[in-house]
Amino acid sequence: MVKQEQGPTLEALVAAEVARARRAAGLSQRELAERAGVNQAMVSRLEAGSRLPRLETLLALAEATGHALEIRFRRRRGGAGPVLRGR
Repeated sequence: MVKQEQGPTLEALVAAEVARARRAAGLSQRELAERAGVNQAMVSRLEAGSRLPRLETLLALAEATGHALEIRFRRRRGGAGPVLRGR
């Protein structure tokens, strides 16, 4: 499990990205779920920020919305920004 010391949670950040990609693709939660091969309840839980998906699920959701999944490591500037830590 990953925790954050400040700012939005990782769940909230993922939720916002999934919802943004879905809306940009003009899809309902049900349509996204069907295209990604998951159920609508999972999409709803992800967008609510109540759970973190597996990477395979994120990849399926990205592809279903016509997006690429991008995961990057980058240096924080001056120590600013969220700090994620394992539990």
